[in-house]
Amino acid sequence: MQFAKRLPVFLVLACLLFCSGTMALAAPQVSISSGGNGVFTLQGTGFQGVGGAYITIRYDTATLANPRVVQGNLASGALMAPNITNPGVIILGIIHANGISGSGPLAIITFDRPGSSLGVILSLTADLSDTSGAKIPSLTPRIDNPAGPSPSPSPADEPTTPPQEPGTVQPAPPPAGTAPVLTGGTVTMPGEAGIAGEKPVEQITPEAAVPAGAAPALPETGDVEPPQPVREAPAPPAAKIEHKSVAHKSVLERFRTFQGEKTPKALISLFEQHVMEGISQEPPIVLSDGIASVKLHIQLSPPGREIPNFALKDAKYVSLKKAGENSWVIELLPAKGAYRSTARMHRNGAITEIPLTVAPPIPREAQFGKESALNEAAFILFLKERGTEKAPRFDLNGDGRRDYIDDYIFTANYLFKSSQGKR
Repeated sequence: MQFAKRLPVFLVLACLLFCSGTMALAAPQVSISSGGNGVFTLQGTGFQGVGGAYITIRYDTATLANPRVVQGNLASGALMAPNITNPGVIILGIIHANGISGSGPLAIITFDRPGSSLGVILSLTADLSDTSGAKIPSLTPRIDNPAGPSPSPSPADEPTTPPQEPGTVQPAPPPAGTAPVLTGGTVTMPGEAGIAGEKPVEQITPEAAVPAGAAPALPETGDVEPPQPVREAPAPPAAKIEHKSVAHKSVLERFRTFQGEKTPKALISLFEQHVMEGISQEPPIVLSDGIASVKLHIQLSPPGREIPNFALKDAKYVSLKKAGENSWVIELLPAKGAYRSTARMHRNGAITEIPLTVAPPIPREAQFGKESALNEAAFILFLKERGTEKAPRFDLNGDGRRDYIDDYIFTANYLFKSSQGKR
C-alpha cells in the first residue's frame, strides 16, 4: 500500500529526470575535427532553428596556414561571411532567415601545412541565436585535433572562460569589440576593423605641451608691447550625416504600374529606366536557372568604416569581397524560377532595398511562330495573342493568368538573348 501511494511520486521524478536528460541532449554543439592533410570539418550537431552563429577558431600558425573556407551542407541556403585576414584566427558569421535544423558540416576549412605536423586547433568558441536574435544555450564546443604532440597555446590564445566538463550546457560568450553582430535575418560581415585592435590617438592640447610649473615668458623692457595671446575661433560643429533608408523600384514593379501601350519598344524602355545610384548589377539581367549567379557592385555613401550586412529573399549568398576603399561586391545565386529576388543592405541604421533583375527562362514548350525564336516577330506575336481569362496564352510563370509578370519574363528573356547574340 505504501509503495502504491508513492508510485505517482516516483513517476513524476522519473519524468523530470527524463525531460532534463532530453533537454541536455537537445542542446546544440559546434565541433571541429581533422580529416587529414590539413582539412578540418566544422560540424554542427543538434541544431534546432539556429538563425545566427558567430564562431571563432584559433589555430597554431606554426602548423597551419592560409585557411580556405567552403560552406558546408548544414549551412546550405544560409548567408556565410568568413574573415581570414588575421593569421591564427578565423571568424565565421552565419545567418539563416528560416533557421538551421539538423546535424552536419557547417564549413570545410583547408589549410596549408608549413611543417610535418598534421596541424593544431588551439580554441573554438560559438555564439548561437535563434531567428529572433535570442541567445541559444549550447554545449561546450569540442576540438578533435589529429593524434600527435600539440604545441602549448600562447597566453593570447588561451580561452578567457574556465574549462568546463564535456556535456555541460553553457551560454555562448558575447562577441567582443567590433566583431560581427548576428541578429535575426541579418549578419554583419566580419571585416578587418576591430579585429587586430587599435589604440586611440592621444591628442595633446597646448596647455598639456607646457611642463607643469614652468614660468611664462616675460616681455623685454622697452617700447615693444608684450605679445597678445592668439585666440583661435572655435571650430564649427561637424555636420550630422543623415542616413536614410531607400527602397529602389524594381523593373517588375515598373511593369506592374505601366499604363501605356504595350509595344516592344515601350517594354524594353522599362528595363533601361532601372538605375540605382551607387549600385550596379552584373550581368544586367540574369535568368534564374539555379546555376547562373549575379554580382552586385555597391559603392557605399557616405564613406565610413561600418561594414554592411545583408538579408536575402529568394537568393543564396555566394561571396562578399571588398573592391575598394568604400566599395563591395556581393555575389548571389537567385532561387530557381524566381522573378522576385531582393537583397536588403543594413548600414548605419538605414536599410537599402536592392531588387535583382532576374527572370526564369521561358519554358521550352512555349512556341512563338514557326521559328520558335525570340525575335521581334515573336515579341509582336506574344503581345498580340493573350488568349482568354479561362484559357490564357503564353502564361510563362504558370499561375493561370496572363498579366504583367508574363510580359516582364518575356521581355527579360528577349533582352538576355539579344545580349548573348552581341558577344
